[in-house]
Amino acid sequence: MNAASKNLNDLQNILKSDANRNKLISHPVLKAFKEKSLNKDQVSTIVGQWYHPLQNFPFFLSACISHIEITPIQTFISDILHEELGCGDPSESHLDLYISTCEDAGMERDKIVNSTALSATHKLIEGYKKSSKSQNTALGFIYATEVADLAMVSSIGTAIANLCGKSTKDLPWVDIHVQQEPNHVNKAESSLNVNFDEEDLSIIQSSARSMWNLWIDFFDQIGMELFKENLRDSA
Repeated sequence: MNAASKNLNDLQNILKSDANRNKLISHPVLKAFKEKSLNKDQVSTIVGQWYHPLQNFPFFLSACISHIEITPIQTFISDILHEELGCGDPSESHLDLYISTCEDAGMERDKIVNSTALSATHKLIEGYKKSSKSQNTALGFIYATEVADLAMVSSIGTAIANLCGKSTKDLPWVDIHVQQEPNHVNKAESSLNVNFDEEDLSIIQSSARSMWNLWIDFFDQIGMELFKENLRDSA
């Protein structure tokens, strides 16, 4: 194994075991989505806030591609973007499937697409926008998103499923993630398979940790909105 491969493996191992990632994927609010009996207004609040980063994600990936000059990395990110946008079928885009899944569960479209972003939600979107303008910060955000995404989607999907009395297997938005997320993780990992120097790797790691912190704050504030307490502090 050459030094570059060793550094890459070290980085991925460090990131996958990072305390911030673990705090995010085991966040008490995500647990509450699965275990608490949430009413329609509460689930509408959740999906209304999630709509903002979901709607922004294709713009983020596009901006990342435009600021990266390494063709293989552009290719890997483009594959993620292609699936996010429905592989050529707009009705199969993650955003359209999300909206239709929520509507089928009994929620009003207006409360989903016209929800006012909470302050932590706004900071999350701004973090994505800022990170996309530089290769290493972009890669940190992409990798950090993909290795945490399914845990977040699973919890939100369970809240939606419980509301409408379905299984998450019957929710198209959740199902598309189950199908495609392994490829997204693979492409995110492949994007790091470049001969980065130590400074590059440090920026990627720092960027990933920053992204997980933004998501933690996102769920902290949703917890305050829904349960009037920071479940992470009371856990």
